[in-house]
Amino acid sequence: MDLKHYLFGDERGVSPVIGVILMVAITVILAGVIGAFVMNMGADGETPPNVQWEWNNETDYITLAHTGGDAADPSNFMIQNSSEEWNIGDTASSDLPDELSAGDTLYLNHSSSPSGTPYLNEVGFPNESTNIQLVWENPNSDQTQVITEYDG
Repeated sequence: MDLKHYLFGDERGVSPVIGVILMVAITVILAGVIGAFVMNMGADGETPPNVQWEWNNETDYITLAHTGGDAADPSNFMIQNSSEEWNIGDTASSDLPDELSAGDTLYLNHSSSPSGTPYLNEVGFPNESTNIQLVWENPNSDQTQVITEYDG
């Protein structure tokens, strides 16, 4: 009777099995990393700012108020309705700050907005039932994301 064989067993097949498992794991990880780069699924460093927005329908105009969160660059945002879109940074009045922060309000349909307030010059909506969206544009790519919607 070989006591050594019963106590320690036959371990000759352990090393090749572990080697195969490690090689499969490395292959799967490399395939995932290469796939992320090829399909441009990796993050580009730009994400929408964490901002809370609030729409209000006043008698003669619609307001979009920044109610909290990060400061936001207005040139990265668009207002869209079913047929048109406007970049906030390009169409806003000279009263628009460089960054929108909590407490800032934009007025749409400026002909009746209070004087001295930032308004969007060219933004007009054909009727009050128009769906309006605030869309964030990634400045480093052509990706967009709808941030908030207003159903008139």
